[in-house]
This record gives sequence, C-alpha cells and structure tokens, in this order.
Amino acid sequence: AIYFGVNVEFLGHPLSSTVHAEQFVVANAALHQELGLTDLVVNAPPCGHCRQFMNELNSFDSLKIHVIKEDLSLRTVSKATLLPDDFGPHHLGQEERLLQTQQQGHGLQLPQQIEHLQDIGREALKAANQAYAPYSKCPAGVALRLADGRLFGGFLIESCAYNPTLPPLQVAVVNAIAQGALRSLDDINEIALVELARAKVSFARATYFSNKRVYVMHAFRA
Repeated sequence: AIYFGVNVEFLGHPLSSTVHAEQFVVANAALHQELGLTDLVVNAPPCGHCRQFMNELNSFDSLKIHVIKEDLSLRTVSKATLLPDDFGPHHLGQEERLLQTQQQGHGLQLPQQIEHLQDIGREALKAANQAYAPYSKCPAGVALRLADGRLFGGFLIESCAYNPTLPPLQVAVVNAIAQGALRSLDDINEIALVELARAKVSFARATYFSNKRVYVMHAFRA
C-alpha cells in the first residue's frame, strides 16, 4: 500500500498543533492498520520533530528515507544518519512499538449516551480503543461529524519524547483528509472526545477547535 501525507495547520491555534507531513503519513498508515513502513519519500529532510516521532515505528531502523533533490533525483538516508544518537522507547523501558501489531483495544466502554450522540460516541470510542499510549496509559479517541453527516475517527499516537505526540483530534483530521472527505476545517460540525474519567492526561482543552460543538465523554475500563 502507498500512503500520502501533507502538512496541516489549524487557524487560530499555536504552531505546535500543526501536523507535519511525516506525521500525517505515519498516522494514515496506522489508521489503515498497517504493520510496517519500508520507504518514505519527502521533498526535504525530515525535521527533528518528525525524526523523533518516527522513532516510535517498529520499522524505523530499516526504513529508507528518500529525499528529493533539486534535480528531482533521490538521496537515500537511514535512521543512523538522521538520528545517530537517538532517544527511543527503550530508554523508558517500553518494548511496544507503533505499527508493531494491530491494536488489541484498551477495553474502554461508554455509559449510555443520548440518541443524538450515540453514533459519534461509538466512533470516538472505537478510535480510543486503538490508541497508541504506552507512556501515559491514557488512551483517547476523537470522532468528527462533517457537514454532510459523515463520521471520521482518530486516536492518540504518543511519542517517547512526549512533545511530538499526535493528539486524537489531529489524527481524526488526518483520517478525514486522507479519505478525501475534508477539504476545509470549516466543514467540521461536531467533535466528540472519548477518554478515561479522571485521566492523568486529558485532551479536553486541546480538542476545542474554533466554534465547533465539542462533546467530552468519559469512558471506563470494562
């Protein structure tokens, strides 16, 4: 399979909320339950933020990164070149890696929701149960309802360096864009966030976007 990625910036939000193109590609692959990446083609060398984010990948050690040169030829580099003295999951005692296996779920369930929110709640819950959260142990998922009624979910993807972590809102936006459904962020009508009640890490504030209606739903472990 081939996955694409682009930069996504959020008007009115700090630049730290931006999804980098390399993050978009990785999230796109994770949303499709991909089990590994072999090659990545980029129009410029990945920034330090993206290099650290990709260090979560199960295949980063062998991933070939092809940088497009001015003459349109490719220059191939490896992790050893991009991140020679890396800080990785093993430094925090983590064996789990992104895309290593299909996510088995976190056993999250939701209390009964009012009828209008049942479908968007189910989509956000499904996403939360696919979250990659080996560091905080606080899985979270977001679902977007677009103006045409379609729903798209996204889940948390953590980084061992913490700051490159992709929140679930951003991954839900990646999902909608990647499927050709979202051309403008103005097309988002409603947002639902599912996370653990009293979680040590909450995405409630980070999920509020523009003037969109946001529902925060607290899940419990089965």
